[in-house]
Amino acid sequence: MLQESFIRIKSIEYDLQKTKKALLATASKQVELADSLESLKVTSLTRQGTSSCWPRIKSYTPGR
Repeated sequence: MLQESFIRIKSIEYDLQKTKKALLATASKQVELADSLESLKVTSLTRQGTSSCWPRIKSYTPGR
């Protein structure tokens, strides 16, 4: 019975190590995606209006 418990503990430790590795990879990917999104935001703000498919209206007067 003690041997079975030891085997089960080793199995759980192995599963925890796999989970830790997957979490670290996911966190790393999340940081990478957040950086990429921030870069896209900055790029779109610096090019504001130059590459849009929507026309920019400088002034809008209702009723015209």
